[in-house]
Amino acid sequence: MTLIKKNLNLGLSIFLLGALVFNVFRYKKLVTNYTTLSLNCKAFSDSITAQYQDALDDKIKLEKGQVFNTMDVVDTEGKALEVPNQEAKVKMIVFSSSTCPNCDTYHPILNNFANTHADIDIVVLQYDTNPEEQQKELKDKKYEFALVSTSLSVLDSLNVVYTPTTVILNKENKVDTVLIAHHDLEQLNQVVAKL
Repeated sequence: MTLIKKNLNLGLSIFLLGALVFNVFRYKKLVTNYTTLSLNCKAFSDSITAQYQDALDDKIKLEKGQVFNTMDVVDTEGKALEVPNQEAKVKMIVFSSSTCPNCDTYHPILNNFANTHADIDIVVLQYDTNPEEQQKELKDKKYEFALVSTSLSVLDSLNVVYTPTTVILNKENKVDTVLIAHHDLEQLNQVVAKL
């Protein structure tokens, strides 16, 4: 009986030792795989970060002194419109959204501004809407500014993150002022008065 017990203990010890060796090698392989995976993830993350930074660098930055390139768009009546208007002394381009509550608050203020500044070319580029809805909005609310459909990709290419964003350009189409999500008629008047 003792011999059977000794053999059983020896067999169990050999089994446990084998299991321990197996798990040590398995653990070592897991650590190696984890390290490799971790390095690959970091390399991938660095690559994505670099691509994102390159994409940001490719975007036009709406900063003071930056030239704003002309865009050809179509207004609510189907007429070709050059944004910004090259002939205007001062131009305002407002990036807007039909689902933006701040834009709904800002448009009447912008309209009051447009009514007192006929010499300023004001164009609202609005995404997530269509010309029919815009035509109805212009008629119902009696807005005196141009309302033009645009795509989110246009806002993205200009690095516009918030709506409304108002970009005020001088005669040379250079950015003078960028106002983000503001609702102050007095501030608009002050910015334009100095141009």
